[in-house]
Amino acid sequence: MVSSGKGISPVDVDFVLMRYAEVLLNYAETANETGDLATALDLVTQIRKRAGIEPGADNKYGITATTKEQMREAILTERNIEFCFEGHRFWDLRRLRKLNILNNTTKHGVEAIAINSNGTEMNLDDANALAKTYTLKENQFKYSILQVPNTGNKINLVPDTYYFFPVAQSVIDKNPNIKQNKDWGGTFNPTLD
Repeated sequence: MVSSGKGISPVDVDFVLMRYAEVLLNYAETANETGDLATALDLVTQIRKRAGIEPGADNKYGITATTKEQMREAILTERNIEFCFEGHRFWDLRRLRKLNILNNTTKHGVEAIAINSNGTEMNLDDANALAKTYTLKENQFKYSILQVPNTGNKINLVPDTYYFFPVAQSVIDKNPNIKQNKDWGGTFNPTLD
């Protein structure tokens, strides 16, 4: 149910605002940045344990971080894996001012094409009918890794303007004391350097 100002109206679309894994990883990041490496390690371990990752001989679930910097990277990597295809990566890299790790890289995606038992591509209507009845299984696909978009180009230098977006003109119009960010034609330095 959603309140529309005129009462409550039914909505038939539910969506997840935040998953439990994000709560744990946000907590892990906060613990790490405040110097509580043990808590951060425990929280990342919980994520990996829930995902069915084997503990390994050392019972550390593949986590080797022993310093704040290493744990920061481990958490960032875990977020990249846990939230794959959920739209978090850009914002994580932006928040940590690490967009530069994208320089000279290419973006890839996975193409999954439904196939018949003889390996030929399945008709889309047939695949759709199977999907609607939950009978289309993972072994009925062929997978390819493709560059997205398929231009052959690599990502060049990510500009600093991606870290601090411009202040909307409508906001500046409401208060003349608000200045535009320096990388967007203004004089305000949002890094407070």
